[in-house]
Amino acid sequence: MSENSRYSIIEGLTSKKLRILDAKIELEDEISKKEMLIQLKNKEREQWERSIKSSVDESREEKSREVAREKLILENLKKTKEGKVKSFDEKIKQIDSAMLSIEEISKASAKEASN
Repeated sequence: MSENSRYSIIEGLTSKKLRILDAKIELEDEISKKEMLIQLKNKEREQWERSIKSSVDESREEKSREVAREKLILENLKKTKEGKVKSFDEKIKQIDSAMLSIEEISKASAKEASN
């Protein structure tokens, strides 16, 4: 084997070795990039979960305030109901009394007209 031929073989093998080393480094870089991407995606997911939880908590609190407000309105209605019912009943009695008086006047007028 000639020296040129050995030199050529060594040059080819060295070139091949460098390509393999480059591929190995690229593979390590790709793995490293994927690991960093996964970490980033996990952080984004955790932030999203915190944001969603916060939003749900705020909505839950708002709904609780709405329920409490409606309960307060109901309690106030219940407290004023008795007085209003008494007032309505009194007005009905007055109307019934007025109608009875009109009926009695009508009967008396009819008796006088027939006499």
